[in-house]
Amino acid sequence: MQDTAEQPSTTSSGKRTPLSAFWDNGFRLESDDDQFHLHLGGSAQIDSTWFIGPKASYLLPNGDDNGVNNAAATFLRRARLRADGDLYSLFDFFLEFDFANASNENSGEEPPSFGNLIGTPTPTNVWLQVREVPGLGNIRMGFQMKPIGMTNNTAQTNLPFLERADNSDAFYAPFDNGFTLGVSARNWVESERLAWVIGVYRPSTNAFGVTLNKYAWGARTTGTPWYEDDGQRLVHLGVGVWGSELPEGKLRVRARTELRNGPGFAVPVLVDTGQIPGNIQHTIGPEFAMVHGPLTLQAEWAGQFLTDAIANGLNQGTVFFHGGYAEILWFLTGESQPYNKRDGVFSRVIPLNNYNVQK
Repeated sequence: MQDTAEQPSTTSSGKRTPLSAFWDNGFRLESDDDQFHLHLGGSAQIDSTWFIGPKASYLLPNGDDNGVNNAAATFLRRARLRADGDLYSLFDFFLEFDFANASNENSGEEPPSFGNLIGTPTPTNVWLQVREVPGLGNIRMGFQMKPIGMTNNTAQTNLPFLERADNSDAFYAPFDNGFTLGVSARNWVESERLAWVIGVYRPSTNAFGVTLNKYAWGARTTGTPWYEDDGQRLVHLGVGVWGSELPEGKLRVRARTELRNGPGFAVPVLVDTGQIPGNIQHTIGPEFAMVHGPLTLQAEWAGQFLTDAIANGLNQGTVFFHGGYAEILWFLTGESQPYNKRDGVFSRVIPLNNYNVQK
């Protein structure tokens, strides 16, 4: 009997491209013709707290005790895996998920607790970018950072502290981790000392990228009027704006402490407006930073307007919330905070000397 089944072809209509694997600040693959690059990596952060003050009763938004108080604790704060790279020197891609995110499976009005806590992988960066589009620069499509806030746009591994400042928690990244679905254009001048990004988005209701029939828009511009010694001395100035229809017709402004001894529901809330019905929120965020050798100064302020705010059953018109932070850093071992001019943020610190190298 003759076998008439289709046999695999010894040739292919497509072209296979071999990739070389190597380690260079992470595991990387690239083609010999330099047209394909892939980087695989990730990061993990563990948070531990030991409180020495008197115990306090921390309440949940519904008034219940969170059962944690100021207990000492250790937990996995972030666990992110990522894949990023580029194709044909024309397309960039980024795929990153956080596997340490906590979510509560609540039944009805049951308050969040450790008993109904589950871990749910959460998207952070999931986008494709087309480079050097005439008149627009780089066009990025997908789940990406909102174009507002220096601390909000700084990668978690490059933050001076484990948590971002209160501005991000209250205004830039409330319940959505500072990410949103949309399309943005980003560009810079030839010297890279002036850069900007502008885009249109769908506002997210939570960190999982859930969007409704609403729209948002945002823009951010940054510059370095003073830049010397390859960034060891600089002044950063920036401003971001964010406007959004409210996904569920309500706005809640709240800020937590910068210490975490448990998931979000177990962390004490410093200020909380509760859910305020309204129409559109407009946020503006000016930025300042200075590097002078081992010294770094950084400060931001945010002002947020809510239109058609409802309180006590009455339309209060436009209401205003604001807040800010300032921080000072000093490298005892002499390093300077590296700066990324295109993105207008601080980048990864590289030690001047390895700890086990003797002079």
